[in-house]
Amino acid sequence: MADGLIPVFGTGGIMRHANDYLHDGKTVFIGRKGTINKPFFFEGKFWTVDTLFYTNQFKEVSPEFVYLVFAGINWLKYNEASGLPSLSKNTIGQIPIVIPGENEQQKIADFLGSVDAWLDNLRGQKTALQSYKQGMMQKLFSGQVRFKDEAGKSFPDWITSNLDSLGEVKTSSVDKLSSTDERPVKLLNYMDVYRRDHVYNADIFQDVTANDREISTFNLRQGDILFTPSSETPIDIGHSAVVMEDLDEVLYSYHLVRFRPKENVFIGRFAGYAFKSYLFYKEFWRRAQGATRYTLSLESIKDASVTYPPSLAEQQKIADFLTALDQTITAKADEITKVEEWKKGLMQKMFV
Repeated sequence: MADGLIPVFGTGGIMRHANDYLHDGKTVFIGRKGTINKPFFFEGKFWTVDTLFYTNQFKEVSPEFVYLVFAGINWLKYNEASGLPSLSKNTIGQIPIVIPGENEQQKIADFLGSVDAWLDNLRGQKTALQSYKQGMMQKLFSGQVRFKDEAGKSFPDWITSNLDSLGEVKTSSVDKLSSTDERPVKLLNYMDVYRRDHVYNADIFQDVTANDREISTFNLRQGDILFTPSSETPIDIGHSAVVMEDLDEVLYSYHLVRFRPKENVFIGRFAGYAFKSYLFYKEFWRRAQGATRYTLSLESIKDASVTYPPSLAEQQKIADFLTALDQTITAKADEITKVEEWKKGLMQKMFV
């Protein structure tokens, strides 16, 4: 099939475009294999791959209402495979549903449409907050926006230094293997840093063992910054997480690099933001080396420079401002989740 303008759908959405179509009109898609629990509505010309079902020839029911019914079904409950989730046409046809008259269908669709509009508005608010935060981080760390001290006076000028002059940059030799003659410890791995901004004692880490030398050398203290020194692309390198408290017998793996700042150089929360700023990421991006897998050498990390305020009071003001934004974004995300769960429960009661 040659390339064209007609979307070709798979379970994850549009996969490519073709010059021919399988159906033209309103339809509801539901996965046959793989992602079977995310039905979606479409109107127009389309083609599908063989892992996706589509609906047509609607009788006594509107396509929009069918979508609402499908969205309210717990499809994983009807999974027919032990490995990759699967559905069959026969199984879908056997699921009991309640179909009201056309007038009631329209009222239900209108009501749930208003809920969707509510959710869209909340998601828009969250996106706007995230964009505002990113814009403010750009302005704060580039010096376009500065705070004043309690007396209304300017803080000292920011300074630029490389990491090696600001603290200790160190790799680890601890792996995921365990030995009976070593002590049990927890291990913080690559993905633990990739998925977090902050690291706490309450976080769940892998159980491994280590000897006394490794425990004393590769431990984690409050204020440590951990970096991911490799990735598949240059712009995905150098993710960081700041350790927010002393971690009892939690070590970091050889897939990570630890930066331990000197005393009174950084406030932990400020450092967490500073090392995630665009200006600092660029330091790592231009130093990344590789072809299929990109890496940062220990020396290139040591040589990376960061621009920061020497005043801890200014660092605190920046950290407080950005933390408040994060808390607002988290609260908005929680609100979205609650409305989504309420809608999901309501739809399951209505249609199944």
